[in-house]
Amino acid sequence: MLSRNKGDGSLRAMFEDGKTAELRGPSARKLFEGLSPTVKLKLDKGKPQRLLVSWQPVGNARQIVALRES
Repeated sequence: MLSRNKGDGSLRAMFEDGKTAELRGPSARKLFEGLSPTVKLKLDKGKPQRLLVSWQPVGNARQIVALRES
């Protein structure tokens, strides 16, 4: 499930195993802008969306690298 913080534009994905991945700054804005208008509107209204999230490890954290609507 992907959610968005409208205040800073960051994206956060929650996986079935309870772990998370995040992305902030210009990279988060770029991925967000690539989503469909319907998904963007729902995220802006605070409704998490089920998307396919690609991530990579960065230290002890996970960073979102791509989003795809299913």
